[in-house]
Amino acid sequence: MRTYIAKVIKIIDEYRIIVNLGSNDVSVGDKVKIFEQHNEIRDLSGKRLGTYEYCKDTLQVSEVFDHFCVCQAPTTTSTNTVVVANNVSSFLKSYAAPITSERKTLNIDKKQLLAAKEAYEPIRIGDLVKLQEKD
Repeated sequence: MRTYIAKVIKIIDEYRIIVNLGSNDVSVGDKVKIFEQHNEIRDLSGKRLGTYEYCKDTLQVSEVFDHFCVCQAPTTTSTNTVVVANNVSSFLKSYAAPITSERKTLNIDKKQLLAAKEAYEPIRIGDLVKLQEKD
C-alpha cells in the first residue's frame, strides 16, 4: 500500500523543486513533506512494526499549476527579544538578541545508527511527497 501522494519530478535550483501535485490537490501556502521510506522496522522478537519515514524536509507550495506545483523552503524571519531596563544608561535600555534553539544530542552507540547513506540523503527526483496535516 502506497502512503505517498506525489513525487519530486524536477529540481529547479537549490531553492525550488517541482512536485506532481496540481491545482486540484494543493494551494499556495500548503506544506508538503519530502520523505524517504526505510525498510521494515521490527522489534527484537522479529515482529513487524511498520516502516520508518525519514522526513528530508518540509516545504511550502509557492506556485500552483494545473498538474504540478513549485515548492520551496518556508521563508524565515528571525525573532528578537527586547528587554527594557529602568534607570540604566541609554545603550542598555533595549537589547536585541536572536532567539535560538538547539537540539541536544543523545549519548548513543554510533555503530547502531542507520547508515548515514540511508538516513541523510539529499532531496532527489523521485522522492516521495505527501501533504502535511493542517493544524
